[in-house]
Amino acid sequence: QNPRDLDALEVRGALALGKRDFTRAISDFRAVIADKPQQAKLYPLLANAHATNGESELAVSVLREGVKANPDSTLLHTELARFLQRSNDTEGAKEHFEAAFKLDSTQAQVLDSLVNIYLTQNNGGAIRKLTAPLETDNLLGRLARYYNALSYTADKDYSKAIAAFDQLLVEKADFIEVISARVKTQVQM
Repeated sequence: QNPRDLDALEVRGALALGKRDFTRAISDFRAVIADKPQQAKLYPLLANAHATNGESELAVSVLREGVKANPDSTLLHTELARFLQRSNDTEGAKEHFEAAFKLDSTQAQVLDSLVNIYLTQNNGGAIRKLTAPLETDNLLGRLARYYNALSYTADKDYSKAIAAFDQLLVEKADFIEVISARVKTQVQM
């Protein structure tokens, strides 16, 4: 009833997105963001509406606007990085994954994405720099040590990698990813 009710527009936009009415969703989300640019959660919804509507460049543009309006949003940096990665802008993706990681180093998916980028670039030193502070963390410690071991494969230092994998297997003998990575490393040797 009230076209300026931002909460109602947000809900209507979400419903329109669910019904694949992208024009309505885009219109509603844009109206809310125009009045509340700090609504970080809406930018990914608007970007997804544009992307699903075949407007990938607009989706990236929306996320860039969101990052500019909310530079401390881990969510927006991560979403922008994922969109950039899908469009083969690895350097842009890396930049925003790194920004998200600086804001919140407990995000395992962000860490995983960064490690994968560094592995494709054979940059083991960057992986070790990321994982070193996390190795003693209760939640991410084992994962950080796994990525640290992978970093040696990126540097083609296979003996260090195997030693690190073996140490992880002492901690957890059924760590499937480590067993697989160890076998791949032995094959590479």
